[in-house]
Amino acid sequence: MKSIGRLSEIKDDILWDLLSKLLEFNPDKRITADEALQHPYFTSPEAYADISKEQQDLASQAEVAESQGNSMITEFDKDPTFIVEQSVIEKYILEEIRLQKLKEQN
Repeated sequence: MKSIGRLSEIKDDILWDLLSKLLEFNPDKRITADEALQHPYFTSPEAYADISKEQQDLASQAEVAESQGNSMITEFDKDPTFIVEQSVIEKYILEEIRLQKLKEQN
């Protein structure tokens, strides 16, 4: 049976467990998106310890907005584990811009 070998860069056993289940070749054995979101990588105490103040604040703001009648708020807006910090997004965008400029130069 086919399997994906673990890359040496992946040190976290919980991450590797999640990735191997997501990338399982046999679709009958592969976990669903719902099952993936319940995986310890996302639900363990360590995962919750990694939640930043900014994520917590944004989730709180969403709770307030919903209580004030904003019907656009979803469960994901109120759960800090689904929120990506603005600084992370900005870093990603800047890196993408840098890579695009490199491609244009070549």
